[in-house]
Amino acid sequence: MDRPEVGELVTTSAALDMLGPAYTWRTPVLADGDISGGELRGNLYLQGRGDPKLVAERLWLLMRRIKALGIDTVLGTMDVSDSFFTGPRRPEAWEPHHFDTWYGAEISALSYNDNTFALNVSAAEKPGAPPVISVIPDVGYVRVINRARTVKGRRNGLGATLHANTTTVTVTGRVGVESGSRAWLLPVRNPPMYFRAALLTAL
Repeated sequence: MDRPEVGELVTTSAALDMLGPAYTWRTPVLADGDISGGELRGNLYLQGRGDPKLVAERLWLLMRRIKALGIDTVLGTMDVSDSFFTGPRRPEAWEPHHFDTWYGAEISALSYNDNTFALNVSAAEKPGAPPVISVIPDVGYVRVINRARTVKGRRNGLGATLHANTTTVTVTGRVGVESGSRAWLLPVRNPPMYFRAALLTAL
């Protein structure tokens, strides 16, 4: 068994002291307007309360809660809020080079998938063609600019660069047809909007 890090022990101890062992994270779902025939003639609101485990499986459970309200279609808008946390999304002591790392993802009361996404780049079948890029989870939130090329052999000189304050990533370099693939785990910007995109995709 791996030994816990000191930081993990301190965080766990503080959480138990402040929240107690029986604390349960909740993400309230609210609606205004009338619900008739599966239609919400109003708006849907989601209030983040800091749940750290909102991943794909939990998102489907949240979607089932919305369906249980009798809602199949929202005629208004879907608003999300992370105002439950009032501090900055990044500690002031963080250096800028942390911002493009998975462990430097922004803090938010409404998060999805640890506020990260995986970027996988695979060589095309023939040299000269752009490589195949996939985003996981693909919820239409991340924009990819593909400036890389597939070349002969096993060369793998790929790079992935996040644009400042956006969720656009540019892939550059060369990947050999015999080199397989390369993957990165990267942070998203504006976590509540990432969550909103994921929920809309699920719905």
